[in-house]
Amino acid sequence: MGFFTAGFSLLLAFGYLTLKLVGYPIIWGNPTMVILITFLGGVQLISVGILGEYIGRIYDEVRMRPKFIVDRANGFEEPASR
Repeated sequence: MGFFTAGFSLLLAFGYLTLKLVGYPIIWGNPTMVILITFLGGVQLISVGILGEYIGRIYDEVRMRPKFIVDRANGFEEPASR
């Protein structure tokens, strides 16, 4: 979602630039604020997503599950009963 939002802001910047070059009157300051807010919102979403992945991996590691489960052991004898 963050990459989508950041990409949308770049498309929006291109759109505003095109309108400005064509000669369409645009309110001064409005495009700058819209582009900055959407781009920085996208960057924040990307950062939160990376942080969530990191915390999720820490959580999986903390649960202390074994890295693998042994299905069977070949070549090992059962211990002798006493």
